[in-house]
Amino acid sequence: MLIESNGKIKKGLVPRADLLKEKNAVAFCDLKDFDSKIRKRNLIKVNKFKSKADAIANNYRKKGIPQGSPISATLANINLYEFDYLINKHIISLGGVYRRYSDDMVVVVNEVFKDEVYNLLIDKIKDFDLEIQPAKSQIFYFKKFTTKFTCKELNRSTNTLSENTRFEYLGFAFDGETVYLKSAGLSKYYRKMKRTIRRGGFYAKNGKNQIPKLFKNRLYKRYTIVGANRRMIVKKLPHLNKFIRTGEYDWGNFLTYALLSARVFQNNKIKSQIKNHWRKFHELVKAKQAEIDTHYTKLNKKV
Repeated sequence: MLIESNGKIKKGLVPRADLLKEKNAVAFCDLKDFDSKIRKRNLIKVNKFKSKADAIANNYRKKGIPQGSPISATLANINLYEFDYLINKHIISLGGVYRRYSDDMVVVVNEVFKDEVYNLLIDKIKDFDLEIQPAKSQIFYFKKFTTKFTCKELNRSTNTLSENTRFEYLGFAFDGETVYLKSAGLSKYYRKMKRTIRRGGFYAKNGKNQIPKLFKNRLYKRYTIVGANRRMIVKKLPHLNKFIRTGEYDWGNFLTYALLSARVFQNNKIKSQIKNHWRKFHELVKAKQAEIDTHYTKLNKKV
């Protein structure tokens, strides 16, 4: 382990992972060790292929950046800087708006320019050795079709407009008048809640605690309004047996994001989407605790 001390980097030992920050650990090994112990032993391999045939032939992809790494977004923005400049300049000249987040692009223009803009994006992205997949490209109309503004998606094959559609971008959905959380994001939140409670039940039944109960405080913080408020993180120092204020903050949970979104967006129904979280949470916890109690009742009877 490489540790920073008095402005110098030196090798040292950190006994536990939770002490990495306290010991000012900056890396697990130096470049020399990385080359000899990792690269030369062929421990790093590209795990993406262009096709199934390439996978069988071990023909690895020669370009691209990994998803999720801190440098990926920066490299993507550097590579597409000129593209963003050209597209944004053209869209502004049409009186529209252009935005890009990673590989998601959105353009808002008058409908008379839809074909011009679509062809422009398809053509210009090729100059950067990239391509836009037509199957994933969508065109929406925002119009006052009846008595209210409505969002309808254009089917380019039949040149017809689809009913009951919503424009989705960066975690939100818009129907022409009202903003919602994407159903996929909400479903993911509930799936995580259910999975974590199920995992807690497993450890309650198979752990060494004398009282077989769920650790509810942690669950409340992660999945209910109780943990939605910003708070400073207090950490225990095991070797000193005391708690300290770290100066860092826990920024909340999914509901923090949802409530902030509800304050920012006008005409939204985000609060109504999350209002049942408390009831669902307690239904899951109650059912899991009943399962744990039944499990231990059977064990006691056997004894």
